[in-house]
Amino acid sequence: MYLNGILQDGDGNHRDDSGGKRQEAFIDSWVSTGANVRESQARIFLLGGRSYLLKLDYFKYKESRGMIRLEWKMPRESWQVMAAPYLSPAWANHVAVVSTDFPADDAIEGYERGTGVSKAWHEATTIAAIEASSLVVGSMGRLSGIKEDDPEREKKFRDFIALFAERAFRHPLSDDMRSLYVDRVFQQGVPLE
Repeated sequence: MYLNGILQDGDGNHRDDSGGKRQEAFIDSWVSTGANVRESQARIFLLGGRSYLLKLDYFKYKESRGMIRLEWKMPRESWQVMAAPYLSPAWANHVAVVSTDFPADDAIEGYERGTGVSKAWHEATTIAAIEASSLVVGSMGRLSGIKEDDPEREKKFRDFIALFAERAFRHPLSDDMRSLYVDRVFQQGVPLE
């Protein structure tokens, strides 16, 4: 079973015994013999209200019958068979989910704006920022649509990073901001990889 994967052109059945897998299976339980019932489970954090790509491969060989059941457990709920309205044939894009745990904020003390930034909160935001940037860097080609052999690759990466920063700040970049967040990176000779 594959969950929240990134399908690439030409992907069909993800099962690949050649050892050259492009994506690790979320649950990989292909072999069961005879009438033995196998139960496999894994845990993942998902954001509510988002759609996730789910691909379930099932195979039976030389058996007269076969059975598979997909169950899940929502927070504070019991195990149940996953069914409508939680399954849809509609396409879902990959959702980047940062899994960093955050400490409680000062709102629990009754202060709406908080009493300050604790060391634990600062560390959590820093770790989450590093995790998010790693997700972006790891998917840079797919996110930007820029090919490895594009002759204008550096210019297109500059434009993509500027667009990314504008969306992060939610306004167009000033000249000073463009210099700080875009041009400086390329002036320092950082390789595009």
